[in-house]
Amino acid sequence: MTVRFYDDILEVAGKKIAKLKEKVLRLQSQALQENVKERWVAVDAWSGIEEAFKVSGIDGGSYISLSTLAYDLYIVKAYAITMSKSRGWYSLDREEGILDIDLVIPPLNSSDRVNIYRDVGEVKCMIRGAKASDLVLADGSIESLLTRPTHLKLGILDSMLSKFGTLAFAEALALDEREFFDTLLASKSVIESEFLESSEGRDFEELARRVVALELAEKALAVKTLFETLLVENKKVVFITKTGRSNKIFGRIVPDQYILTEYTRKPGFLVEDKVKRASSLSVPSFAGLKDLSRKIAIVSGYARFVSGGPVLRVEVVTPFSVLESKDPKEVFLGTLHQIHQTCTGGYPHPLLIAHQRAHIEKRAADIIVEALGLKSETTGRESVELA
Repeated sequence: MTVRFYDDILEVAGKKIAKLKEKVLRLQSQALQENVKERWVAVDAWSGIEEAFKVSGIDGGSYISLSTLAYDLYIVKAYAITMSKSRGWYSLDREEGILDIDLVIPPLNSSDRVNIYRDVGEVKCMIRGAKASDLVLADGSIESLLTRPTHLKLGILDSMLSKFGTLAFAEALALDEREFFDTLLASKSVIESEFLESSEGRDFEELARRVVALELAEKALAVKTLFETLLVENKKVVFITKTGRSNKIFGRIVPDQYILTEYTRKPGFLVEDKVKRASSLSVPSFAGLKDLSRKIAIVSGYARFVSGGPVLRVEVVTPFSVLESKDPKEVFLGTLHQIHQTCTGGYPHPLLIAHQRAHIEKRAADIIVEALGLKSETTGRESVELA
């Protein structure tokens, strides 16, 4: 007799389907619908932009193509796609990318560390975009960038550098502009020469945490350079996500983005009342980042650009000085008008292109593993056949 390993799942689903449907229906509320109606600002038509205008879309991808007992092999890509307005539409102007293939040694918290590497690549692409464009659109959230992964958020960096005696190494990571963009992680060479080559007889856990502290310091330096660029160039980066989890506006168990998607259909926006300073998030004092982040404002909200299109979480990261002469709502709405000019189906076209360029095909990762002759490496997950 052939056993289907999903039969038990289907059996339980059949018993619980009515209860699951009931839970979904309970999320709906007439009072909530009225609250949304009061706060959502409908937009009949988004205004056009007549002057020449450049926009950059930023996205990144990461993939651990091989995980062994000794190391993990990873691929990280990040791209800045710059488009210019021509004949009423945006066409590709140029694209710049950062790509790295390397080993995570030691393989402690490797998934989170590879996410940090991707963050560094994306931030460097944002800096390039800010130098080349009038508007930079980045996939994701500034809050996630600074506070995720949760146990490796930037805010713990000061204590890590102090505890593990790596402050001097971290302060030496600064690179000139060419090296900054040519190298994903300068800390790699420091880690390999100072730590890994002389690791024999040393405490593994402490060594691993010293390594992570340096990698996190490099992310902090990249964010600092981004904030400096925004202040010097008087530019802004707009973070956009389709899957925001914040529930700060309506205070419900489900995200605000879900509520707005369910109870609105027409184009419009909602802007949060409170303007944050970047320093209110998890930001370390290392390299002056905390002080610098006090000069950076975050104006957040939601927008839908076409009827029936997606509701997007939008975070405008801009010099705080901009808000001294403009109302935050005015800054937010003006940014939405700019974004709308770049949209296809209610989503910014430059971000769609950046997402495609940053995607990592599993087949490409498999080819790299084969080329390196690593298919037979011990992973600890070798299959055991049932007798």
